[in-house]
Amino acid sequence: MAIDLGAFEAGKKYAGDYEADLLALQERLARIQVRHLIHGHTHRPAVHELQLADGQKAWRYVLGDWYSQSAYLTVSPSGWQLHFASLTSPQSVAG
Repeated sequence: MAIDLGAFEAGKKYAGDYEADLLALQERLARIQVRHLIHGHTHRPAVHELQLADGQKAWRYVLGDWYSQSAYLTVSPSGWQLHFASLTSPQSVAG
């Protein structure tokens, strides 16, 4: 399922109203019952745990930009894990 995050990212970068946009994202994820959101091409790969408007938890997986680092997501029966590597050392973040 694709979700348009344009307003979320634009708000984060330009309007500086990150908290309001984050609340809108949490409400939208709860409404459409999505618990795992994957998006990418940012300069700060990470796994963010979200508390949704319906009280459930969700996870936002942010992939890297592929210029200064690589990033990929693995999904297995034991969970979702974001992997990324800088030029100096590989790292992993579980979600």
